[in-house]
Amino acid sequence: MYVSNGHEPHPFKVAHPNDLYEPHRSLICDRLGNETPLLTLYCPVWEGGNGIWGHQNPRASSAVSLTERHWFISLNKHKQHSAQIFQIDHRNVIAVEIGQALLLGWLRINFWDGKNANQTDLLFNAHVFPDFRQLLSLWRYFYHGNPLTDKTAAFEFNPEKHFLLLNNESIRWQRSLPAVFRKRRRKTKVLAHQTDLILTSQGFLIFLVHESAPDKKQLTFAETLHVWPVWQERFPLRINMQENRIVFKLSNHGKDLIRFDFFEEQFGDHDLKDLKAALHDMEGGENVGFYSKSD
Repeated sequence: MYVSNGHEPHPFKVAHPNDLYEPHRSLICDRLGNETPLLTLYCPVWEGGNGIWGHQNPRASSAVSLTERHWFISLNKHKQHSAQIFQIDHRNVIAVEIGQALLLGWLRINFWDGKNANQTDLLFNAHVFPDFRQLLSLWRYFYHGNPLTDKTAAFEFNPEKHFLLLNNESIRWQRSLPAVFRKRRRKTKVLAHQTDLILTSQGFLIFLVHESAPDKKQLTFAETLHVWPVWQERFPLRINMQENRIVFKLSNHGKDLIRFDFFEEQFGDHDLKDLKAALHDMEGGENVGFYSKSD
């Protein structure tokens, strides 16, 4: 019997968690119960360092399986001979991020563990990035309790925005926000990367971030997609207007769980006015709070 050392040549998809290596097989299957695994991926240990935008390398082989109710994520730290499993209810997810840069891909899930905000990072070879994008879309489909049917894979791919629209989902509001640079002496620093900001009719706020460089001749490769469900009563969306920036954040009892900052060069008063109008016209939009610096 093959015993995994976590250093297989590439990640891959399996038909069922039963087909995973141990201990991933036992960790996930023992938790599945009567749930149906819709997509299951195995990723060997990422041999490089941490991600380019602060994503932590768990230095473990990993498996991800998504059902209509949960994310199941198992980690096996082979050198330490230790393994763990995360079982995350879809409605406890605060935000999901997937991204890629050349050969590197990543998944980050911010979630509520019952008492506090927590997060888990996975790094993987980017050739399976389309499968992780499908995981993201499946989670969005089931987040609102949609039924488990054979239509769950029927997503419309939007090549311009690089994400999958759900059935009957539309874009209610969007902006393409430029990068922001600051020149200090002889060096130019990137303060904010180019970002497409999108609000969908299903109540998801999507940030599609493209790596930017001050030198137009410099090639950039990184692209990441953040998805926030904004109608969650436990983690309501708050938008703060400060002196030189707009801050988007999800909060719990006044404590910031996750945030995203835009500068005044990117997000103007007319953009804010249009976003308020779009939210006002949507069911659940009344839960979003807008605050100025003086509030």
